[in-house]
Amino acid sequence: MDRLMSSAPTGVRVHPGPITFSCVYGGEDYDARLEPIGWNQPGFDDANGEKPEVVQGPGGILRGLSAAAPPVRAIET
Repeated sequence: MDRLMSSAPTGVRVHPGPITFSCVYGGEDYDARLEPIGWNQPGFDDANGEKPEVVQGPGGILRGLSAAAPPVRAIET
């Protein structure tokens, strides 16, 4: 399940979000009923949110197919 992040004077908080499934091949399932009410408005109270866990990135050098493929170009206009 996706998580929404908001910030407040006490720090960053996370909440369950409306994206219930996401896949490059299968698309995305979005359930608007799961949006926290008012999350996109000034003054949103995120006191019920959880503190996020901070983790280190994977590090290293990006290699492999992600950088090896040529850029996508238009072939007909």
